Amino acid sequence: MSIYEVVFLDGIEKKIAYIGADTENFAGKKFSQHYPEILPENIMSVSIFSLKDRSKVSISDIDIPFMTMVMFMVKLVIAAIPAAILLSIIWGAISGVILAILR
Repeated sequence: MSIYEVVFLDGIEKKIAYIGADTENFAGKKFSQHYPEILPENIMSVSIFSLKDRSKVSISDIDIPFMTMVMFMVKLVIAAIPAAILLSIIWGAISGVILAILR
């Protein structure tokens, strides 16, 4: 299956439609079903992307201001406190049950 990117004009607005199809003919039929008012001369370009040619993406850098990162970390720590309390209660209950069984 391939993804067809169709760039077209809808009145004065430029739009993009993505259509998944096996053949160009089938993609054209699906496009005309979804956009029957678009004339062929209003189609600007058609690009084909094969799903077999996908490549892996790796993020090498994130540019975040220092204070934004500090605020994020403070919120992360505050959000972790209730989780730690809940895990402590669960761990205490499990330990109590195990100790009661072993005695």
